[in-house]
Amino acid sequence: MAGVLSIPSSRFLAVFHNMPRWDDEISVETWGKGTDRLFGLRDFVMYSASREKLVSATSAWLIVDRKTLRVQRIESLKKNFPAQSDRNELDVKLEKIESRPVGPTGLEYVVRYSDLDVNKHVNSSKYMQWILDSFPVEFVEKRSLRTFEINYLSEAQLGDTIVVSSQDAGDHNYCDVKRESDNLELCRALVNWK
Repeated sequence: MAGVLSIPSSRFLAVFHNMPRWDDEISVETWGKGTDRLFGLRDFVMYSASREKLVSATSAWLIVDRKTLRVQRIESLKKNFPAQSDRNELDVKLEKIESRPVGPTGLEYVVRYSDLDVNKHVNSSKYMQWILDSFPVEFVEKRSLRTFEINYLSEAQLGDTIVVSSQDAGDHNYCDVKRESDNLELCRALVNWK
C-alpha cells in the first residue's frame, strides 16, 4: 500500500439483550470473521460478570489510504487479518440503510477535539452518542434500546457543526446526521426501541 492506512467503520449493528447497570463489571470479546468484497468483518459480544449476554454486534470496515483517501482492496492485506470465519455473533449481512425524509432538527453540535480519533476525524461512537442524545430525556427513560444500526457515509472534522434529525416510525426511528455548512450527510441510522 502506497500511503498510511486508515480503517474506518462503515456499517455497524448492535442488538441489546440487557443493559449493564452502574458499577457492573463487563467483558467484551471481538474477532475478525473474514471479508466481503471491500469490507473487513468484525463481530463483538459484551457479557456481564456472570456471563449474561448483554450486547451482540457486527460491523463492516473499509481500508482507506490516508494520503489518497481511496478505498483499498482488502485481499492484499488478508494475511494480516486473523479471522474466525465460522463464528458469527450476528449472522446478518449489513446492508445500506436507505435515505428517508426526516423531521425537524433534534440536536446541533460543534465538533470538539475530544470527539476526534487518531486520524483527526470524529470517532464513530460519537455519532451514535449524538443520535441518542438528540432524543428527549422523557422519551429515552420510558424505553430501552433493542437495536442500533448505523451506516457511516462521510467524516466530520474539528469545528464542523453537525445537525441530527429523526423521523418517528412507531417502534423505531430513522435518524440522519448532516454537516450544517454544506448539508453533507455524514451517517444514517435505524434505532429500534422496546
